[in-house]
Amino acid sequence: MKAEELINNNALTDITVCKEQKVVAVEIALTAVNMARIEIDKALSKNALSIINERKRQIEVEEFSCCKDDKYINGELSQAAACYAIPPVERVILTHPLTSVRYPKWWPKTWYVKWWKPAKNNSISGRKKELIKAGALILAELDRLDRLEKQQ
Repeated sequence: MKAEELINNNALTDITVCKEQKVVAVEIALTAVNMARIEIDKALSKNALSIINERKRQIEVEEFSCCKDDKYINGELSQAAACYAIPPVERVILTHPLTSVRYPKWWPKTWYVKWWKPAKNNSISGRKKELIKAGALILAELDRLDRLEKQQ
């Protein structure tokens, strides 16, 4: 049975699973929600889930938040995403005069250059990690724009 069928047919009434055993509506609803999540997870590709997980990591580990993201009103999130999305051979890399830290020319001016964390090598897995970071930053910018749109 699909999640929608479970909700439509049984969410508001108890159903009998087998003799003398009933499942209450709350359990049915929770089961439907979990089934729907599984269906969504199946529909998303491994890479889409990687982008979502990277965004979650940025929030939980790097301590980014909606409040912080909302302060980046000059395209910083998408600029940083672009830096990760540009192939390494096409990047124009600058060196910070005081710290000798290397960073891309288009890195947001208001961001610390130490936040630039490219892949350590030019492997396929390294490139995929950079694109996942780019996707997560784009997701953050899209969410910021949604919040801005709701305010207007």
